[in-house]
Amino acid sequence: MKVAASPDGRHVFVTNKSSDSVSVIDVQAMAVVATVVVGKGPIGLAVSRDSSRVFVGCKDAGTVVMLDGQTGQVLHTTIPQPNSSPYGVAIRP
Repeated sequence: MKVAASPDGRHVFVTNKSSDSVSVIDVQAMAVVATVVVGKGPIGLAVSRDSSRVFVGCKDAGTVVMLDGQTGQVLHTTIPQPNSSPYGVAIRP
């Protein structure tokens, strides 16, 4: 399980490796507002500086998934790469 907080302080994102999903938690409400299926083995997690995007590395799928930072909606999934296991995700300012 990996955890990342949005820089604006509104949301916390948690990878759920056993269910291949990411939970979006509203900090003020202290409640899960969305659980989004992202792909096999989500393990890397990073939130953009402006909190608009969340990037999830799915180790077992060989993909990186981009989520909307406010709703958690899947915006894009990369094409799986052979012999690829994205483990960590980092965002350059």
